[in-house]
Amino acid sequence: MPRFYIYPGTDFCTFRTKTLKNSVLNVGLLVAISVAAILAWAFFSRVSVERPDPRRLDSESVRASDIIQIEVLNGCGVGGIARSVRDYFVEMGFDVVAVDNYSRMDVEKTFVIDRAGNKETARQVAVALGVSDSTIVVDVKSEYYLDAVVVLGRDYADLRPFTQRENQ
Repeated sequence: MPRFYIYPGTDFCTFRTKTLKNSVLNVGLLVAISVAAILAWAFFSRVSVERPDPRRLDSESVRASDIIQIEVLNGCGVGGIARSVRDYFVEMGFDVVAVDNYSRMDVEKTFVIDRAGNKETARQVAVALGVSDSTIVVDVKSEYYLDAVVVLGRDYADLRPFTQRENQ
C-alpha cells in the first residue's frame, strides 16, 4: 500500500478532499480541451473543404433552375395513378417533389396548374403529359416552391404515361 505524506497540521480528510477536488478539476479540464479540439476540427474542416456548387448537378452542367419541379395529385380516386405518373415524369427528367390526393375525387379532365407564373414551363409539363395548352390554369403561389401541379382526372387512361406503356 502506497504511503502518502501528510503535511503537519493537516489530517487525512483534508488530504483526501484536496485530492478529490484535483481529480474533478483534471477531468473537467480534459473534457473542455476535448470539446475545444472537436469544435476547432469542425470549423476548419467546414472552411477548408471545397464544396460543390449547388447549381451544378452533373457533368453536363445542368443548372437546378433548369429542372422543372412538379407535384402530382390524384383527382379521380383510382389508386396508384399518381405514383405511376410520378414514375413517368421522373423518367422524363422532371423533379416530382410530392404525390398526393387532390381535394376532390370527381375531376373529369386532367389539368395542369402553373404555380410559378411561367407559361412555358407549364406548357412543357402539359406536352409531356399529353394534354392541350387549354388545360393549363394559372394560380401563382410562390410559397409552394413548385413550377407546376398536375391534377389527374378520370381521363387518365388517355394520357401519355398510360398510352405509351400500352404501345411498348
